[in-house]
Amino acid sequence: MKWRVVVSAYIGCLIYFIGLFIWGETGIISYNKLEKVHEAMSDNIVSLSLKNKQLEDKLVLLSTSSEQIKNHAKSLYLLEEDEGLILLKGISPPVTHMSPGTIIYPVDTGIDRTPFIRAVALSVGLIVFALSWILIPSVSPSVSEKRKVYMGNSGGFHSMRRASR
Repeated sequence: MKWRVVVSAYIGCLIYFIGLFIWGETGIISYNKLEKVHEAMSDNIVSLSLKNKQLEDKLVLLSTSSEQIKNHAKSLYLLEEDEGLILLKGISPPVTHMSPGTIIYPVDTGIDRTPFIRAVALSVGLIVFALSWILIPSVSPSVSEKRKVYMGNSGGFHSMRRASR
C-alpha cells in the first residue's frame, strides 16, 4: 500500500514539474514569447535611434538656414500674409512628419495555466494509484506465514532443555 502511494505521488509531482517547465509562467513557451518581445523592442530602439538622428540633422539645418525654416513651415501649412493655399481633391498631401515610434508591450494571454497543470498532475497520480490496484495484485502473506513470523520458526512449540550442573 505504501509503495503505491509513493509511486503515485512521485509520478504526479513529476508530471506537475514537467508541465511547469514547459507551459508554466516561466516555462519554455513563455520564455520564447519573451524572446520575441525582446527582439521587437530592440528593433524599435534601432528605428527610434535612426529617427532621432534624422531629427537632429533636420534641427541643425533649421537652425542654420532661414530658407529651410520657410520650407518646413510650408510643409506644416503655415503661410505668410501674401500667400495662399490650394488643396486639390483626390490628392493627399505628402506625409513628412515623423511618428515617435510605437510602444511594444509584452503580449499577456491572461490565462494562468498552473491550476490546469496541477489538476492534470493530480489526475495522473490518481490514475496511476488506481491502476496499481487493478493491474498489480496485492502481495499479502498467507495466514501460515504470518504465524511463523509471529511465533517464530518452531511453529509455536518450544523445547525445554535441562540445565547442566
